[in-house]
Amino acid sequence: MRCLLLVTTACALAPITTPPKRTEFREGIGGATKEQAVAVGETVECAKKPIGPRDVIVRCYDISSDGKLAPALSLATSKRVHWFPKLTCSVGDRAWAYDGEIEPTSNSVVARAAGEPVFSFNLGESVYDDAGIDEVLRKMEADYNEEEYDFFFRNCNHFADDLGRRLSGGNEVDRKFMEDFVIFESESLLCNMASFQRSMTMAVTRQIQKIVIVSWRRSWKKALAEEAEASKVTT
Repeated sequence: MRCLLLVTTACALAPITTPPKRTEFREGIGGATKEQAVAVGETVECAKKPIGPRDVIVRCYDISSDGKLAPALSLATSKRVHWFPKLTCSVGDRAWAYDGEIEPTSNSVVARAAGEPVFSFNLGESVYDDAGIDEVLRKMEADYNEEEYDFFFRNCNHFADDLGRRLSGGNEVDRKFMEDFVIFESESLLCNMASFQRSMTMAVTRQIQKIVIVSWRRSWKKALAEEAEASKVTT
């Protein structure tokens, strides 16, 4: 009965489409400290909800906690970068991220790589069963793939925000918080550069993408290896 209800509800939902990718950097936005983000994020209603087994959870991690990424980004972008958030979206033990491709993962692997989440936003129960979730992800591959990946304008945070909205039937994290403290961190990274410097955006983008992705994948691979080793011990 529950599966039938999920399918019926999902079919009745209006289709949710991928937001358009920005092409221009936002001016004068971003650069918040982690402490400022925490102070606001803790007041967001969906950050206070207990988590059920089929709830859609958008988790926010600080991938600059190693003390190396934020200074590297600050140097590359000519602005002070205090922290850098990374979002994932999960239902139960299944979780997904996006770094050039949609990556199935687990909450424990991400926590090993990035530390415990700064926030866990509960968007409510998934309107899809596991097969339905797989179909949603399959359709999203058209907009979230290696060609479409852009560190500034279509990254893991845009993906998790979008996926959470789809799986929950339209619910989302408070927009002001997301825009001021998460999404805009990347969309405003070059706001301090003069206009003539922005003509070099593509070169800068490739440089910064390499800095972040290499840093993250190093932690990611280490976490995967640790989880694989731990599973050997328990079996």
